[in-house]
Amino acid sequence: MQPKQKTIAVVGGGFGGLNAAILLRKYIRQEKAHVLLIDKSSYHLYYPNLYEVAASEEEFVSIKALKKSIALPFTDVLSRHNIQFIEAEVTKIHQKENYIVFREEKIDYDYLVLATGAVPDFFNIPGAEKNTLTFKSVNDALRVRSNLEALVQQAATSTAKRAVRIIIAGGGFTGVELAGELTNLKKIVAWKYSFPEEKIEIEIIEGSGQLMPGMGKEVCIPITERLKEIGVRISFNSMITEVSEKSITLKNGEVQNFDMIIWAAGIKGADIPFDTKAETDYKNRCMTSADLTLKEFPNVYLIGDNACVLDSNKMPMPQTATQAIDHAEFVAHNIAASVNGYPTFEYVTKPSPYIIPVKGKWALLHFANGINIKGFFAWLAKQFANLGYFMRLLPPWKAIRLAWFDVEIYTKND
Repeated sequence: MQPKQKTIAVVGGGFGGLNAAILLRKYIRQEKAHVLLIDKSSYHLYYPNLYEVAASEEEFVSIKALKKSIALPFTDVLSRHNIQFIEAEVTKIHQKENYIVFREEKIDYDYLVLATGAVPDFFNIPGAEKNTLTFKSVNDALRVRSNLEALVQQAATSTAKRAVRIIIAGGGFTGVELAGELTNLKKIVAWKYSFPEEKIEIEIIEGSGQLMPGMGKEVCIPITERLKEIGVRISFNSMITEVSEKSITLKNGEVQNFDMIIWAAGIKGADIPFDTKAETDYKNRCMTSADLTLKEFPNVYLIGDNACVLDSNKMPMPQTATQAIDHAEFVAHNIAASVNGYPTFEYVTKPSPYIIPVKGKWALLHFANGINIKGFFAWLAKQFANLGYFMRLLPPWKAIRLAWFDVEIYTKND
């Protein structure tokens, strides 16, 4: 008798979710399992290039081309993998009964992979959510770009030629990369509106004593030096306690005015609509068992920003795309083993290399053994990393074309 086909539902199509779905299809034959991906968006956002979108001037690159460079339609990616895609927002997850609800429908599952991603963390700071711009979507990036240009255009027409002050709240990965790219945009809009470039101020306000909190000095120092070299101001030990429409208040009582503020101070796991409440940490990440399953529910897996994964020192692992993909590979292997009747394993954390681009053809490549490469060759490594990722999702010729297209349009800003 033919065994019943299993249903594996993946909720969320970010780095973790999309890669989990593709790998599940790769590791498990079609007759043994049906794999479906559910996401409220119609496309996979390639987040590492979002900074380039914010810093690209429409004089050189159209909005259509920018969206094409980072928004990969799920239908294009999944069609060749025989994975069902449903564009919908999951509104309830019934762990005990093994089904999920979206719109007016429900789907029963045998295995569930949750990868719904992260949202900005405003830390309950008064006015932060209301008065700041966020940076998590294509529309966010375009809004940052258009707002900066509008501010410079307005300042250029005034007789006073007052300075335009941009604050980036937070000096982590997002704040650092965004600050670097905005210096490109500032140069372009200053030229476009005949406005003094030195009067467009970009400043990172960081609450701790260093950039990239949690990273070693071998990373923080060269990144700090690079940002200062390209004209970005940095304020350390400056904890924001309140944000009003045009000013911030720091913990020491100091008030600083701004024209635009972008919130990059942190993220937390997106809320998951569980019917049975799950235990979470201070970052709204679900506490998992050693195999990345939800405690008490061994057929529900959590990956990426939704999972609190501890390293050997019992400290949470960083929330990065590389980690999310590593979770996806592990979970896909474990589910495939379970479907095929083999034993499953516990997840073992491992540090991953990462690349931090900071304006133009400059980046810092940090390896897990502490070695750094910085400058052009690190930037080049990032382009190959982009190509490698696209090759995971698309046919080789499409991946090469997309990677080349991205290099071609983004280097126009440098």
